[in-house]
Amino acid sequence: MSSSGGPSERECTFSLDPSRASHHNHPDSDLPDDDLTDAGVWKCPHPPLEGRDRCLAHLEPAERPDDTDETAWLRERLESAAGGGAESRRRKQFVGGRFEGLDLTGGVGVETNDTYPLDFRYADVDHLACAATDATDRLEFGMATVDELRLEGTFDAVRAHAAALGDCDLEHATIKLLDWRDASVDALALGSADVDTVDLRNATAGTIDCDGATIDRGRFDFLRADRVRGVHATFDVVDFDSATFDRINVYYADIGEGDFRGVRANDAVFKGAAFDGAYFNGAVFGVSNWIGADVASGHFRDARFDQVSFFKADIPSAGFENAYLGLANFQNVTFEKADFENATLEHAVFRGATFRTADFTGVDCAGALNLKETTFADDVTIRPSPTAPPTETLVDLAGSEIATGTFGQSDRGWVFYDLADATVGHVTFEHADDGDDRDGELIRHVRFLRTRFEHFDFRDSDGIDLKRTNYDIHSMYRADDGDDPERDAENRAGQLLQYGLHLASRRVRSNGAPTGEASTGDRTSTGGASTDNRTSSSEDDGVTVPGAAFTLEAVPDPDTESYAQDRVAAWNSLLEIDPETLPTPNYHDQPARDLEYTYLLAKNGANVINDNESASRFFVREMLQRRRQYLDLAREADSNRRRLGHLIDYVENWIIGTTSGYGESPARVIATSAVTIGVFSVLFYALEPGLYDDPLQFGVLSIGSFVSFIIGGVTDVPDPLISLLSQVQAFIGAFFIALFVFTLTRSIHR
Repeated sequence: MSSSGGPSERECTFSLDPSRASHHNHPDSDLPDDDLTDAGVWKCPHPPLEGRDRCLAHLEPAERPDDTDETAWLRERLESAAGGGAESRRRKQFVGGRFEGLDLTGGVGVETNDTYPLDFRYADVDHLACAATDATDRLEFGMATVDELRLEGTFDAVRAHAAALGDCDLEHATIKLLDWRDASVDALALGSADVDTVDLRNATAGTIDCDGATIDRGRFDFLRADRVRGVHATFDVVDFDSATFDRINVYYADIGEGDFRGVRANDAVFKGAAFDGAYFNGAVFGVSNWIGADVASGHFRDARFDQVSFFKADIPSAGFENAYLGLANFQNVTFEKADFENATLEHAVFRGATFRTADFTGVDCAGALNLKETTFADDVTIRPSPTAPPTETLVDLAGSEIATGTFGQSDRGWVFYDLADATVGHVTFEHADDGDDRDGELIRHVRFLRTRFEHFDFRDSDGIDLKRTNYDIHSMYRADDGDDPERDAENRAGQLLQYGLHLASRRVRSNGAPTGEASTGDRTSTGGASTDNRTSSSEDDGVTVPGAAFTLEAVPDPDTESYAQDRVAAWNSLLEIDPETLPTPNYHDQPARDLEYTYLLAKNGANVINDNESASRFFVREMLQRRRQYLDLAREADSNRRRLGHLIDYVENWIIGTTSGYGESPARVIATSAVTIGVFSVLFYALEPGLYDDPLQFGVLSIGSFVSFIIGGVTDVPDPLISLLSQVQAFIGAFFIALFVFTLTRSIHR
């Protein structure tokens, strides 16, 4: 092994044993074996200063001459390295040196014509400013301490394995390789830098600023940093596997493939960022902002989000399998394919979101799932499976559009489906997997109100038996006097809607974080409002997202026993609140106008698919609600004339319904005809009891009068009054016979 610079000059007596250095060694920054003695010691190749036994780099500052110029001395030593070969490599080594200030921004005035690095391994540098030249385009700071570093120009490689770096400004540099693995950095500014590869694996950093930077390959695995910024940055491929941040902000960044698996961040901003592929499996976030993000393929399996907003994001392919989402805002998000299988959705709001396909199988909704005004263009499967109390779940699909779907029940408790104002296509309702139909009561847990039916068929759902409710599709369970109020759908829905917010607000308070007043409004209309009055670090873009998380340790883990206990405690505390005092949806007392419209839509939908029996029953309910509406209008009329008109409409509706079931019941026509014949028989007898010796003759007279328009004239009777009544009955009979023919034909057609 070589141990000296040139044979003709004295050498500095400084030596360094890497195995005993004050800094830890790094396998990728070991000194070349050819530069070490047989004992594994590196010796300085530079000549000592006159009257000293060491070179300037290895003298303590107090021992140096007063007129010392570190930069001039370094340039001189680099000039001596211009010859090339091994000696050039040795003379560019300043291993273990001590420099207070080096300014190489003006170049070094020499071309070394080699590829050896300017080597500061194990050095202690207060300040270094360097412009890239042939002699300085490769820098080595392995295990060094550099308080301040400024680089500009084009560098082939800048290495600093296991180094201790202070304030590093690389904003105006173009670097092929920035390899700072295992380093400690106070502040790294890449700004508008153009870097082919950044490697900060296992590094520790205060702040890393990549705003506007272009990085082809970023490797930040296991990085630990207080703050990372990449606003408007461009990353072709970037890895943050198992990295930990207090704050990370890549606002409007352009990211090709982003691997964030296992990342942990207290506060994260991905607003407006574009990802070709995003892998966040197992990630943990306190508060995160994804507003307007464009994620071509998002993988969030096993991830945990305490508070998150994906508002107006575009995620064609999203996988949230087994993920945990606390306060989550998915409003107006566009999905092509979304998988939430076995996810925990404590307070997730999807209002206005658009899906092509979606899978909510096995989701634990912590009470309620807000899918209001959501569009499912192709297919959706919903089958909640709560893992902790409450065992019931409310799925709010009000105003949604569902082309095709399967809505299932849970093995643990009932799932309520609210389809008010929704548009329902080929949807089926299924019992729980255990096959228990719970006495066929599934229809009592589904509400249709002003719902549009596009090829929806009640007959496709084995669990839907409309006959059990006499074709009532708008009502849910109602607790009558003396019943348990918890059995009332309105009361239970109020509790389910509040549970997610109640759980979140309890957690915020229990962790000692400041909190605003928890919302007590209808959970389905909160839009994911936060219960915390703080905002994330997104103040950089002026966007407020759900309040900042307390600590990462406070982000719940649904797989732990403590989480299950928290859920039970939160539910029990909510049950202590009188359900009558909670805001609840109106499931029971609907305006007659809305119900008439509901059954009109149901009838039209049934007619389209030739479900004649259902169409008939829905038409009857439509007319009953119209009758009820006439009565309401009569009560509210502002004049006697209008009141009389509504009452006449009411009576006409009642007569048609009573006599013929609104044209749907031939049996009612027969029964009404029989009653009419009987009434006239009694009337004939009462007016002229001596007309016939046998009372049965009065019945014969009534029957003959009733059918006289069909079989011939009315029977002659001597009494003018009886004769007049017989003519009247003949007219009524003709009407009922015609009505019977109409209803019979209609029923046969149906």
